[in-house]
Amino acid sequence: MASNKPPEYIHGFTAEEQVRLIYQNQVLSPMIYAHTDLTKCKRVLEIGCGVGAQMIEILKLYPGIHVTGLDISEIQIAKAKENLAASGFDEAQYDLWLGEPEAIPEPAKKFDAVILVWVLEHVPDPGKLLEACKKYLKTHARIHLTEVYNRSFDLYPSRPSIRNFWEKMNDFQTQCGGQGNIGLQLGNLLKDAGYRNIRTISCPLFFDKTKTQQRGRFMEYWTSLMKSCTENMIKQGMITREEWSQVEKDMLELSKNPDTIFYYSWIQASAVKL
Repeated sequence: MASNKPPEYIHGFTAEEQVRLIYQNQVLSPMIYAHTDLTKCKRVLEIGCGVGAQMIEILKLYPGIHVTGLDISEIQIAKAKENLAASGFDEAQYDLWLGEPEAIPEPAKKFDAVILVWVLEHVPDPGKLLEACKKYLKTHARIHLTEVYNRSFDLYPSRPSIRNFWEKMNDFQTQCGGQGNIGLQLGNLLKDAGYRNIRTISCPLFFDKTKTQQRGRFMEYWTSLMKSCTENMIKQGMITREEWSQVEKDMLELSKNPDTIFYYSWIQASAVKL
């Protein structure tokens, strides 16, 4: 029987999902941090830190930096603590906070940067969250956003099973209070929240037979991304296991097809608090 109430997070908090988040970071981080410069930062706050994947990447890229991770999930914070400890970083290099960003009091010592990666897509009121982020930032410090633009996803040759699943997955995200195309709005949201010196860029991924290794890796990653939503979607009666099996079959077939083309574009933005 389908459940009436959708979960607050479309991917869930299973152990399998926690592993997927680390894998996702390994695939995407080189591109994320190609346009996210924290060179001059000493203290950085990541809001929506999840299992600590981005914190680990930042600590690797910027030795000597201090990173604080904030998340609303006790399960994710516990896993982040475990992952950070396993990565061998000195505990003095990071902190983990549990709570809603809007509810935590303004810190006495503010941050040189705030970063949010794949967070606003899950938030019912992203403008409110961006406004709350300002209390953590020093004057003239910068906020960095990386977000989805799911309408951009395309595959050639097209497969109805994949297209239908993708549309249902985005409908499901909307039901959960998220916004699968929030990346398109980042500049507007930052301006409305009172930030200045706003920069926005589109980050396209385009893999054809000239980039077979990257295409294969992204097809594998994309399958895992879609799979992470399936159990919750099945519980909601939005798809069947047979439908998902067809999606997996078609993704595997396309990954082996030399003519397959993968396209997706996410959006990044940064801005200054005055």
